[in-house]
Amino acid sequence: MSEINSGSNEIDAAKQTFINYHKAITNKDYSEAYNMLSYQQRERVGNFDQYVAGFVNTKKANLTS
Repeated sequence: MSEINSGSNEIDAAKQTFINYHKAITNKDYSEAYNMLSYQQRERVGNFDQYVAGFVNTKKANLTS
């Protein structure tokens, strides 16, 4: 039973991280959002300035369930 709860907790944590990431983008807190990325994700998006440049036309990030 603890394996099921552990999996559920991991899913909840992943969901919360996803929500926090999009909130940071909406709030234009790009430093916070960038810091949430893994090393591999940062390799794909480039350095921080390149990452921020990708949001120049972003007004907000909407989440739907």
